[in-house]
Amino acid sequence: MAQNINQAFRQLGRTEKAQFIEKNLEYASEWAIAEYVDTYFLGVAKHLSEETLMAMLHYKQEQSKSNETAGN
Repeated sequence: MAQNINQAFRQLGRTEKAQFIEKNLEYASEWAIAEYVDTYFLGVAKHLSEETLMAMLHYKQEQSKSNETAGN
């Protein structure tokens, strides 16, 4: 059953996927949401406040600095 749902979801266009996700967001795992945001970041970003975007950027920069310091 889950495989059929995944296959049907993959066949949807971008708009249909976005509408489906918006309607069913409470059922999504953190991983699934992160994958969607990574793929469609600009579409998601337009709905975020500037403060949220700046906080995300700051966090990413701090994470990068931390990885560089640790030698990763």
